[in-house]
Amino acid sequence: MDIITTDTPMPTEFTRIPVSGPAPLNTLAYIRCRGGGLFGGPLEHHYRARFVSTFQIAKFDQADLDWHRAISHISAAPFFFQLDTSSDFSFVMALEDIKPFIDDFGRIGFEVQISQRGDFGGRLFSGTDWILGAYEVSAYALLYEPRPQPPLPPIPGQSKGKLRPEIIPPHFGKPKKKLIVTDTFGLGGESSD
Repeated sequence: MDIITTDTPMPTEFTRIPVSGPAPLNTLAYIRCRGGGLFGGPLEHHYRARFVSTFQIAKFDQADLDWHRAISHISAAPFFFQLDTSSDFSFVMALEDIKPFIDDFGRIGFEVQISQRGDFGGRLFSGTDWILGAYEVSAYALLYEPRPQPPLPPIPGQSKGKLRPEIIPPHFGKPKKKLIVTDTFGLGGESSD
């Protein structure tokens, strides 16, 4: 079976959602991209299309490629959004199989098996008839992406003013100075000049 590889990443829409687990997985990504491969062609054709999306694992390090491939979970489904023929003959076009993968650059890609067959109902094949099908892939990927550590909780007794700075509205006329004084624990009072 022929494998048609598309080197340029396919147009992609995606959304990253932070999740908590199962550890160490912390990101759920929704990915939707155009399918690659041969769009249309002869009346009987079976091939595999291999392509990548523009979605890339954040801060991806090639040294961790095997680890990412082992722990990531990707669920994908292809669907047609356009089917057409050169005349009114019967045809079958199928997306028979899809295998998601992570390439060497941390991009999520897909390998899709496609089959098409036309039936002329006894008519002679003119040599100019064709079948056209275009498809997209929707996928969910549960994976690990490095995240900054959340800030530490406040120290008991720390003033709320340090956590939520006070916004001083502008004064009209003679400017008034306001100074907030705190000690090392964030406790303190206000002072005006």
